[in-house]
Amino acid sequence: MRSFRKFRTLVLATQNPGKIREFKKLIGKKQFHLNLKTFTDFPNRPQVIERGNSFEANACLKARLISLYTGLPALADDSGLVIPYLKGDPGIYSARFAGEKATDSQNIAKVLRLLRKAEGQSRRAYFQCILAFHFSEKTVLFRGKCFGRILFEPSGTQGFGYDPIFYFPPLNRTFAELSQIQKNRVSHRAKAFEKFKFYLLRLLKKNN
Repeated sequence: MRSFRKFRTLVLATQNPGKIREFKKLIGKKQFHLNLKTFTDFPNRPQVIERGNSFEANACLKARLISLYTGLPALADDSGLVIPYLKGDPGIYSARFAGEKATDSQNIAKVLRLLRKAEGQSRRAYFQCILAFHFSEKTVLFRGKCFGRILFEPSGTQGFGYDPIFYFPPLNRTFAELSQIQKNRVSHRAKAFEKFKFYLLRLLKKNN
């Protein structure tokens, strides 16, 4: 395996501004001293079409494609909201649940419409995050989940995606009512990132 240390650059394989902000906060700069790049740093980048039928498949596809294109280690995320009452939807279609170019508000509205008759335990949900790290012809996955329930109407202005309707019981708040620091301590993405950072530390020590 080529030394990861010589690269010191990690490509965040996402175009989602909300995810990019969270990625950068969750990785931090002091611990790893990485040069972080995103899709926007590569104007001629290939288009990524999420053809997979699972979070894992889509995360792997994105990480591998971007790593091969840039020649750099790449970290991709595929995540979404899973509602058992809706048989797992929106799931892998979370970003485009109300249509290919749907806004967060439109996706939220569709979820609330489908849950209009659901009460109590039927409104249980969880966020799922899969991180795929591709480096030197190898892809490693890291998983995180966060459990809560769906409110009857949005509350809060922070975060992105379904955060305004995802109520997190331990903090008695929706994700959209939490500061970024608070969210980054408990979210599905935070849990996956903790596993990734532990792996990255081992990789750096191994190649020292």
